Amino acid sequence: MQHKSMPMYLFFIGAACLILIVPVVAAQLIDRFFYSTEPNPIDDPSEWVETVFMDAGDWGTESWKAQLDEQLRSYDMHVLVTSPEQTSIYQYHTDQPNHSDGLIETYTETAYKTNVYHDEEWLGSVYLSFSQPRLVPAENTSDHVILKSMFAIIGLLLLVFLYLIRRQILKPIQSLIQASNKVAAGQYDAQLATSSIKELRAVSEAYSKMSTSLAELDSQRQEHEADRRFLISSIVHDLRTPLFSLKGYLEGITQGIAQTEAKKTQYLDRSIELTHRLEGLISMLSQYSESLLSAEELNLRSVEMTSFMDQVIQGLNYPLEQKQLTIVKKYAVTQTVNIDQALMHRAFENVFINAIRFSPKQGSIQVIIEQQHTNGIRICIQDEGPGFPEQDLGEVFKPLYQADRSRGPEHPGIGLGLAISKTIIERHHGRIHALNRPHQGAALVIEIRQ
Repeated sequence: MQHKSMPMYLFFIGAACLILIVPVVAAQLIDRFFYSTEPNPIDDPSEWVETVFMDAGDWGTESWKAQLDEQLRSYDMHVLVTSPEQTSIYQYHTDQPNHSDGLIETYTETAYKTNVYHDEEWLGSVYLSFSQPRLVPAENTSDHVILKSMFAIIGLLLLVFLYLIRRQILKPIQSLIQASNKVAAGQYDAQLATSSIKELRAVSEAYSKMSTSLAELDSQRQEHEADRRFLISSIVHDLRTPLFSLKGYLEGITQGIAQTEAKKTQYLDRSIELTHRLEGLISMLSQYSESLLSAEELNLRSVEMTSFMDQVIQGLNYPLEQKQLTIVKKYAVTQTVNIDQALMHRAFENVFINAIRFSPKQGSIQVIIEQQHTNGIRICIQDEGPGFPEQDLGEVFKPLYQADRSRGPEHPGIGLGLAISKTIIERHHGRIHALNRPHQGAALVIEIRQ
């Protein structure tokens, strides 16, 4: 399930709006619905003028003036009403009203002025001035309540904001720090806290991917370390055995154990065979090292695969004739591929040598070349030998793997041929895998892109 996320700047903008705008709106709503008051000349002068002066009766009449006197007694202020021609119609002083027309004798500085209209007709102007400072009566606690409400709302929103900061920002950062400490200690299973903030979520996801990759790399490192130890121990074993035998034969000659010429010749011939075996083992180790460490670019050329396969087989005529083996060719397609011919010749040669080594005398080896659906060709080399143990199918291409665990003279070898083939084929972005045939024998399948 994918969680929704937001950019960090939107998070802070939304938080600022909550803290700054919501309290003001809430205070206005509280004032309107819980502390509503009649219009007054201090807070709502326009509404108050319209209410008082238009509801007093006909504009400018004596009854209208008397009604105004009655309504204005409760206000500590001066009022002047003029006609459109700026002549006095009505004036009111706090100490005494004055209805006389004409100019005003005395009044304080005007604090507010508004024009009065009726049916789009300008009736006159109203001037308001205050003789005392504008003080809010002590008994009116509306503003105090509003102020307290605003502070309460702001405090509540700050708590919510701090909670969101802790959950969406601080907690994910703390989990990243804890996960980093665990990764440094070799533990890659740390769980990260989720966040709705886009940037922090992206960091957490990237960190999780990195942690997973590090866990895989560490697992591979441990596996390679185990393979390295096995490789060294196997090399020591495969080199020590012929060296021990060679040392025995040479000591037999020098110490007089082989007294007859025939015996000496036998010991020398066996010593030469052992030196050839040692040379072959060292050469195979050198090839394997080169296949792993070579950084040179492949010398790719377009090669017709069936002709190339015939060349590889022709170079193996001697071991094939020794075991009287028959090559059965099943070439379904004639395709060209881009390969490094020298390297790929070595790879296929090792595959054929493995098939020849485990094939019975007078047996056959099938070579199948066919088209692949994914723009490539598939080569299958099948023998009639005992096949691979089922539990070892995943180990066939590991260095020093040998199906014959006894490592006796029947199937001599160091177990690096298929490992070299795999390395070369993968450098060509190909693939090789092993399987057992339904009836008898093993099959090595190579897939190469065109």
